[in-house]
Amino acid sequence: MRFWYWVLPIAGVALVALIVYTLVAFAADGRIFSFAFLVNGVLVFPAMVISLAIDQFVLLRRRPIGPTRAERVLISVLVLILAVLVVTSLSEDTSFITVFGWPVLIVVAIATTAVLGVTSARVAREAASSADDGDLEDLFPGGEN
Repeated sequence: MRFWYWVLPIAGVALVALIVYTLVAFAADGRIFSFAFLVNGVLVFPAMVISLAIDQFVLLRRRPIGPTRAERVLISVLVLILAVLVVTSLSEDTSFITVFGWPVLIVVAIATTAVLGVTSARVAREAASSADDGDLEDLFPGGEN
Protein backbone atom coordinates (compact mmCIF):
# COMPACT_ATOMS: atom_id res chain seq x y z
CA MET A 1 0.00 0.00 0.00
CA ARG A 2 2.76 2.44 0.84
CA PHE A 3 4.34 1.87 -2.56
CA TRP A 4 1.18 2.99 -4.34
CA TYR A 5 0.93 6.00 -2.05
CA TRP A 6 4.37 7.24 -3.15
CA VAL A 7 4.76 6.09 -6.78
CA LEU A 8 3.08 9.14 -8.36
CA PRO A 9 4.98 11.76 -6.30
CA ILE A 10 8.31 9.99 -6.91
CA ALA A 11 7.63 9.87 -10.65
CA GLY A 12 6.69 13.56 -10.57
CA VAL A 13 9.86 14.56 -8.74
CA ALA A 14 11.96 12.54 -11.21
CA LEU A 15 10.24 14.32 -14.09
CA VAL A 16 10.83 17.73 -12.50
CA ALA A 17 14.54 16.85 -12.16
CA LEU A 18 14.65 15.91 -15.86
CA ILE A 19 12.88 19.16 -16.77
CA VAL A 20 15.37 21.22 -14.79
CA TYR A 21 18.30 19.30 -16.29
CA THR A 22 16.97 19.82 -19.81
CA LEU A 23 16.45 23.54 -19.35
CA VAL A 24 19.81 24.13 -17.67
CA ALA A 25 21.77 22.01 -20.16
CA PHE A 26 20.10 23.62 -23.15
CA ALA A 27 20.50 27.16 -21.80
CA ALA A 28 24.12 26.65 -20.72
CA ASP A 29 25.68 25.32 -23.90
CA GLY A 30 22.87 24.08 -26.11
CA ARG A 31 24.15 20.52 -25.92
CA ILE A 32 21.37 18.06 -25.35
CA PHE A 33 21.08 14.31 -25.93
CA SER A 34 18.55 14.53 -28.75
CA PHE A 35 15.75 16.66 -30.06
CA ALA A 36 13.26 14.20 -28.56
CA PHE A 37 14.90 14.70 -25.14
CA LEU A 38 14.46 18.46 -25.53
CA VAL A 39 10.80 18.07 -26.49
CA ASN A 40 10.25 15.71 -23.55
CA GLY A 41 11.87 18.15 -21.13
CA VAL A 42 10.08 21.24 -22.39
CA LEU A 43 6.63 19.96 -23.39
CA VAL A 44 5.84 16.36 -22.49
CA PHE A 45 7.22 16.08 -18.96
CA PRO A 46 5.69 19.34 -17.66
CA ALA A 47 2.30 18.14 -18.88
CA MET A 48 2.90 14.77 -17.23
CA VAL A 49 3.82 16.44 -13.93
CA ILE A 50 0.45 18.20 -14.01
CA SER A 51 -1.31 14.94 -14.88
CA LEU A 52 0.47 13.06 -12.08
CA ALA A 53 -0.41 15.82 -9.61
CA ILE A 54 -4.09 15.59 -10.59
CA ASP A 55 -3.97 11.79 -10.26
CA GLN A 56 -2.38 12.05 -6.81
CA PHE A 57 -4.95 14.66 -5.71
CA VAL A 58 -7.84 12.45 -6.83
CA LEU A 59 -6.28 9.43 -5.14
CA LEU A 60 -5.67 11.24 -1.84
CA ARG A 61 -9.26 12.51 -1.64
CA ARG A 62 -10.56 8.95 -1.77
CA ARG A 63 -11.29 6.99 1.38
CA PRO A 64 -9.66 4.47 1.49
CA ILE A 65 -6.70 6.01 -0.32
CA GLY A 66 -5.35 2.92 -2.12
CA PRO A 67 -5.87 2.39 -5.85
CA THR A 68 -7.82 -0.53 -7.25
CA ARG A 69 -6.15 -3.30 -9.25
CA ALA A 70 -7.07 -1.69 -12.58
CA GLU A 71 -5.69 1.65 -11.39
CA ARG A 72 -2.48 -0.04 -10.29
CA VAL A 73 -2.08 -1.54 -13.74
CA LEU A 74 -2.70 1.83 -15.43
CA ILE A 75 -0.28 3.63 -13.11
CA SER A 76 2.35 0.95 -13.72
CA VAL A 77 1.93 1.23 -17.49
CA LEU A 78 2.12 5.02 -17.25
CA VAL A 79 5.38 4.93 -15.28
CA LEU A 80 6.78 2.27 -17.62
CA ILE A 81 6.01 4.40 -20.68
CA LEU A 82 7.65 7.40 -19.03
CA ALA A 83 10.78 5.35 -18.33
CA VAL A 84 10.88 4.11 -21.93
CA LEU A 85 10.51 7.68 -23.21
CA VAL A 86 13.42 8.85 -21.08
CA VAL A 87 15.71 5.98 -22.09
CA THR A 88 14.88 6.13 -25.79
CA SER A 89 15.30 9.91 -25.98
CA LEU A 90 18.90 9.74 -24.72
CA SER A 91 20.16 8.84 -28.19
CA GLU A 92 19.35 10.16 -31.64
CA ASP A 93 19.31 6.57 -32.90
CA THR A 94 16.40 5.52 -30.69
CA SER A 95 14.55 8.82 -30.41
CA PHE A 96 12.10 7.76 -33.13
CA ILE A 97 10.59 5.39 -30.53
CA THR A 98 9.92 8.42 -28.35
CA VAL A 99 7.92 10.06 -31.12
CA PHE A 100 5.70 6.98 -31.40
CA GLY A 101 5.43 6.77 -27.61
CA TRP A 102 3.97 10.25 -27.14
CA PRO A 103 0.44 9.41 -28.36
CA VAL A 104 0.43 6.22 -26.31
CA LEU A 105 1.51 8.21 -23.24
CA ILE A 106 -1.27 10.73 -23.79
CA VAL A 107 -3.93 8.03 -24.12
CA VAL A 108 -2.71 6.15 -21.02
CA ALA A 109 -2.47 9.37 -18.97
CA ILE A 110 -6.03 10.36 -19.89
CA ALA A 111 -7.31 6.85 -19.21
CA THR A 112 -5.58 6.75 -15.83
CA THR A 113 -7.06 10.07 -14.76
CA ALA A 114 -10.51 9.07 -16.01
CA VAL A 115 -10.47 5.72 -14.23
CA LEU A 116 -9.23 7.32 -11.00
CA GLY A 117 -11.99 9.94 -11.20
CA VAL A 118 -14.76 7.47 -11.98
CA THR A 119 -13.66 5.08 -9.24
CA SER A 120 -13.39 7.90 -6.71
CA ALA A 121 -16.87 9.15 -7.62
CA ARG A 122 -18.27 5.63 -7.28
CA VAL A 123 -16.59 5.14 -3.89
CA ALA A 124 -17.91 8.51 -2.67
CA ARG A 125 -21.41 7.71 -3.94
CA GLU A 126 -21.40 4.32 -2.22
CA ALA A 127 -20.19 5.89 1.03
CA ALA A 128 -22.91 8.55 0.85
CA SER A 129 -25.66 6.06 0.10
CA SER A 130 -24.58 3.73 2.90
CA ALA A 131 -24.56 6.68 5.32
CA ASP A 132 -28.10 7.60 4.26
CA ASP A 133 -29.44 4.07 4.73
CA GLY A 134 -31.10 3.83 8.09
CA ASP A 135 -33.22 1.39 9.99
CA LEU A 136 -37.00 1.40 10.20
CA GLU A 137 -36.64 2.60 13.75
CA ASP A 138 -35.13 5.80 12.41
CA LEU A 139 -38.29 6.42 10.40
CA PHE A 140 -40.68 5.81 13.29
CA PRO A 141 -39.33 7.35 16.48
CA GLY A 142 -40.97 6.71 19.76
CA GLY A 143 -39.78 3.27 20.74
CA GLU A 144 -41.47 -0.11 20.74
CA ASN A 145 -45.17 -0.59 19.91
